[in-house]
Amino acid sequence: MLNVNKKAAGILGFQTADQNDNYDSTETSSISKRFPPFGRQLMKALEAGKKPKNDIFVFVGAENAWRKAKVFSAGQWACVFESCCSPDQFCWDFVRCFSVLILETDKVDYEIIRCLAFELLSAGAFIVYAVTLIHKLVVFRQGGHHDA
Repeated sequence: MLNVNKKAAGILGFQTADQNDNYDSTETSSISKRFPPFGRQLMKALEAGKKPKNDIFVFVGAENAWRKAKVFSAGQWACVFESCCSPDQFCWDFVRCFSVLILETDKVDYEIIRCLAFELLSAGAFIVYAVTLIHKLVVFRQGGHHDA
């Protein structure tokens, strides 16, 4: 099972195995976490006052994710999430108040995409869209998600 922080799991009413009534919201600190690949550049751009014109792209997978993010990162707001990682390992502060588009570039278990979406919402993303390889669009937002 993937690790998802308690706040992210609670967004859509899911519970982690160790969740209890004494949840401490200070448990997960993004300060000590590293950024996903290309994420540090996005955070620096935000700190410099730049803002994305469209969504922030998160390419999910392995080799194809890296290749596409490298192309996009030159002129777009894009980063990589390697599917072998857990979403809660990374600092996603750069998505706060923005829409995020998750693009599956290599075959990935849907649970990974779902957990990533919860983590992005927990970090403050306004809305998260996920497009899978089978051309399925899933919209995640605070309080629920919808398969389109």
